[in-house]
Amino acid sequence: MTVRVTRTWLAAWAVVLALSACAVPGGPAGPPPLRAEERPLPPLSAEEQIWRPGYWNWDGNGYVWTPGQYEPRGNHSIMWQPGFWDRDQSGWFWRPPHWL
Repeated sequence: MTVRVTRTWLAAWAVVLALSACAVPGGPAGPPPLRAEERPLPPLSAEEQIWRPGYWNWDGNGYVWTPGQYEPRGNHSIMWQPGFWDRDQSGWFWRPPHWL
């Protein structure tokens, strides 16, 4: 009887630990430091291009680097707010990039 209770208790804790790992949207630890990127010359275009720096993306299993690229400015201002990882009491989360 004691072995059965111990196994049930261990199984319950395993489920709790597995679910708690899923509750952190950005993974168990924060993202790695940003990579240094060499910004290439902008593409030839009639439309002005703004550089969007690279960032770490969480794919469900780990952080994957997404390299920087140029974005068409369009009717936006010249100010681009890069996305970044932030942390609160529930874990890490991504604040997406946007035009200011």
